[in-house]
Amino acid sequence: AGRSGRRRRGAPYGGETMTMRATGSGKFRQVNMKRSGYTMRAVLCAMLLPILGSAQELVLDAGFNSGSGLWGGFYDIALLPDGRIVCGGSFESFDGISQRGALRLTAEGEPDPTFAPQFAPGDWNSVFGVALQNDGRVLLAGNFNEVNGSPALGLARVTANGATDENFDHDIEGYFFSVAVADNGNVYAGGTLFNTGSGLVILDPSGATAASVLADDAADPAEIHRGIHLG
Repeated sequence: AGRSGRRRRGAPYGGETMTMRATGSGKFRQVNMKRSGYTMRAVLCAMLLPILGSAQELVLDAGFNSGSGLWGGFYDIALLPDGRIVCGGSFESFDGISQRGALRLTAEGEPDPTFAPQFAPGDWNSVFGVALQNDGRVLLAGNFNEVNGSPALGLARVTANGATDENFDHDIEGYFFSVAVADNGNVYAGGTLFNTGSGLVILDPSGATAASVLADDAADPAEIHRGIHLG
């Protein structure tokens, strides 16, 4: 369907930030992130102390080697059952391999060439949220206008190999900070949205709007929900 949305810009937070995920064994993983001539070390695990408990010893996973690492920043990651990691962010390459916006790493930390969604060059093509469906498809939320050359206003679904899922189509204008998938396949997506009256929308599995949710304490109801966690 044809779309004409507003141009989206900016990151949801100042500087490089990331959502982190825990491994059940208590191991954590780190990559080297290079930006503007300096190196940052990022730990890829989420809320380890609340999940594992403050007494849990954290051990660096020596089997995870990210090589020269990332040029840019990660904003969100999602862990697959086989140990592979889908990552979203604002970056140009990983370990010397050109890839923008989203990539998948093997369980050993190497770029997985079988997952390579394509984003146009430019500052406004970042992925802020990643969500996995049980069938292997991946939802990507951000401030992009297209994926793989197809229109996608800030929210897209791709297959397990990164191809655009043409069966998902929405008409929300704005940019998305976060996304989650419910057991029934509905998609919860939040961000700065211009035509919903709410910063959080619920979409059915095809992308059609099922509902808009208004938070009682939102100062700006169209710009809320920068993190979505479904129980």
